[in-house]
Amino acid sequence: MINWINAVSRLTLVVVSLTVLHACSSPGEIIGARDDTTFVTDHSTQLILKMPENGAYEIRTLTGEYVRTLVPAPVHTRFGLVDVDNRAERVLLRTGVGFVAADSSGAMRPLAVGSGWRRPVIDGSGTRIAMVNNHERLIRVLSFETLELLQEIPCPEDAYCWWVGWDFADANILWLSDGQLGYERLDLTTGESTNIPRENYPRIRHPPDTVLSNSNYCRETGATLIRSDSGIVLQEPGLEPRSLVVIKGFRNTFLFGEHFPVISRAAFVADCQYVIFDFGFDDWLVDVKEGLIGRLTGEVWYELPRLSVTP
Repeated sequence: MINWINAVSRLTLVVVSLTVLHACSSPGEIIGARDDTTFVTDHSTQLILKMPENGAYEIRTLTGEYVRTLVPAPVHTRFGLVDVDNRAERVLLRTGVGFVAADSSGAMRPLAVGSGWRRPVIDGSGTRIAMVNNHERLIRVLSFETLELLQEIPCPEDAYCWWVGWDFADANILWLSDGQLGYERLDLTTGESTNIPRENYPRIRHPPDTVLSNSNYCRETGATLIRSDSGIVLQEPGLEPRSLVVIKGFRNTFLFGEHFPVISRAAFVADCQYVIFDFGFDDWLVDVKEGLIGRLTGEVWYELPRLSVTP
């Protein structure tokens, strides 16, 4: 009976806390936003979107035009997309018990890797899978076609060994974190590793940790995105900062010392012509030059290389 009373008390505390949080918080609104992205002139860039109505992953253009379904609606609540090759023909999926490799034929094969192996990633060509085990400090490279083990090598001494990502240009280079917001560049042919400072902004193919993906930095112009509870500011070299997104009326509550940012992520896409960001329960797109803002049709998961997918 005491346990039941304690449970009710805890539930009451949670309900009261959430009520206070709701009463003292306001989501605000994006100034000048519209409900679609029909203003976009780029029809070649394609996104993988997780659809809110059923959890399926679809490929769509920036205007919201449907291209094709990449992964149908899941049959398991923990089912999700992990990685995809450049042509969106081969994918890695997470299930309730592990990971599976799937291709455009619909065939699925489980990755029998055991415990401790973290989020696998596919190289751009879709031929190899890489993954890390932080506990054993090992890296494995598998064949996507057969799931055969191709290489097993120790993590570099200075690597954090928590995630791994393929290089955009060199098929024999892997990237890892150094645990200091920098990177370890690992050459699979020689086994040699090199520490690379964060400021070098290496081209890492879809690293699992978006904080380290440098998506808020534009390599073409050197511009950076600065997020705050009042919106997004664009900082370009040699120019005065300018507001890209303005949010009015947002009021946050620090519940139990936690601050919930109004915008938790923002990223350049389409060669930095546009910026994608989250606000409320939706993802949004803003034209960097024109300042036009519109709501996207789903949760952005990944930007595909241009013209890599055909209807």
